[in-house]
Amino acid sequence: MTFEELTPEQALANWLRKLPAPVARALAEAAVRRAAGGAEDVEDGVRAVTGRAPGTFETWAADHGDLFR
Repeated sequence: MTFEELTPEQALANWLRKLPAPVARALAEAAVRRAAGGAEDVEDGVRAVTGRAPGTFETWAADHGDLFR
């Protein structure tokens, strides 16, 4: 199996064939931001809203796993 990265234009064209135009454009814009490092910023929103440190998904899954069994 090989991987070939699409250009933003190619990705948008593919999404436009399957999704409503506003959704396709939003996905394309998000992909460009992410590729430019937009997902690298870490903010303290959880602590600011809840007053406690954020937890990990692993901890959440262990605490709530019974709800999904």
